[in-house]
Amino acid sequence: MAVTFHFLSASGSLYGEFKTRMHAALEACVQTCCAKLVLGNLDVVVMVAPNFVIPQLGVNGYAYDAHQGLLQFDPDHDSLAQNLEHRVSALLAHELHHCAGALACGGLTGTFGDALVREGLAGCFEEEIVGVTPFDTTKYEALYNQM
Repeated sequence: MAVTFHFLSASGSLYGEFKTRMHAALEACVQTCCAKLVLGNLDVVVMVAPNFVIPQLGVNGYAYDAHQGLLQFDPDHDSLAQNLEHRVSALLAHELHHCAGALACGGLTGTFGDALVREGLAGCFEEEIVGVTPFDTTKYEALYNQM
């Protein structure tokens, strides 16, 4: 099993200390998660995408299947710099759990109920890896008012 990170850097936004900190956090998280999950070879694209992140967190991710994932960041987000390692680890742990589930179950398809269960399990794994998850400290009133 190998997890390979592909940093998309043509925009010039993923560089220097930010990229160094992010890469170190990703690698450390992979080591922790691999002790608990069965993963196949996995390519993870890491990119700056401010318009596609969760506004309260400055990050977002997606597991396409057992072998492909995507992590999106807004390097200019107000609180991301001081919470970078924690948010990166939480996001990656969550998406790696989805990839492990896809490997074990033959994909990420199914019913809406299946998707809810997968999200719940990935959230529990995220909490197991990082402790308090970013959503544990999010003010839900602010989210509700944006709906």
